[in-house]
Amino acid sequence: MILRLVLTFFAFAVVGCTSVLPPVVTVTGARVLEVSDVGARLAIHLELANPNDYPLPLERVSYRVSLQKGAIEPYVADDLPARTIAAHGTQTLHLPAALASGSRTFNPEWLEHWQVKGTLTYAPDRGLRAFLTETGVPLPFVGFNGDAASIETPSQ
Repeated sequence: MILRLVLTFFAFAVVGCTSVLPPVVTVTGARVLEVSDVGARLAIHLELANPNDYPLPLERVSYRVSLQKGAIEPYVADDLPARTIAAHGTQTLHLPAALASGSRTFNPEWLEHWQVKGTLTYAPDRGLRAFLTETGVPLPFVGFNGDAASIETPSQ
């Protein structure tokens, strides 16, 4: 227990000394991919920016998409984005969401009030990832959330 505490403190000290900044995550909107009587498929758009002087590998993205105050069950996902943000680079990440209405008929008006909340786990470069993994210290993450700021619908 004490050894793990010392290793955790050391890991945070090392990460702090290398000044690893988290990526900046901005929810920029959503796009409706498909709507039917039983649900809808969306793509949530995230803009990712790396403020560091070195590439930042992304390890995991976990998120929850919900519609209009619980109109239907939220979509929950845990994904491996398998990408790296270049030094001082930006990327767009599209998160899929499939929302099923269950026994109810899906109401497209529910799409006017969507919300996403999640976390993006990243791996500090410079050899710290292996150290953190071997010592059992969780990788750092950054939270994000957004709502009905923008939604694109398919052209009719």
